[in-house]
Amino acid sequence: MGVFFLYASFPNSRNKPRPATTSAFTYQVPLKDYTQPLTLIANQTSNRTYIIVKNLDLANNLWYVYATTQNTNPSVVPTFGVVDQLVYDTSTTTLYQKQDVGNNTNWLPVLIQNVGERIEPLQSASLESPQDIYAATDSAIPVVPAVIAGIDEGTG
Repeated sequence: MGVFFLYASFPNSRNKPRPATTSAFTYQVPLKDYTQPLTLIANQTSNRTYIIVKNLDLANNLWYVYATTQNTNPSVVPTFGVVDQLVYDTSTTTLYQKQDVGNNTNWLPVLIQNVGERIEPLQSASLESPQDIYAATDSAIPVVPAVIAGIDEGTG
């Protein structure tokens, strides 16, 4: 008779403990359509334990991306990155995607609706990355009233 072992796929909490959530914040952010500058809906913080983004609109989708914020064009100024990494240049309000690994200018401008994740109306996404999170509505025209992203963010 054989012996079977079951292995867990999560990190060993004795070696890599997850920080406990000590406080949580809920807030709402009005979004612009994707032809406008992206809206920063959550700042980068290594203290984040979770974040839930909910699309509170009844009809319009929203898109979100994790991006490093900077005020220089990475396709002109050599910037380190890895394949598919995103940088949002606040000086030109342009989103760039890295095409290879290294410190160079191999970044291409991209659109949030082509590289981001979509959240359908009245749906939510549970995220855990500590990076800046940008969003825009999935509409080529301004939406009135504005599409609202509901944010529930925990910190430890």
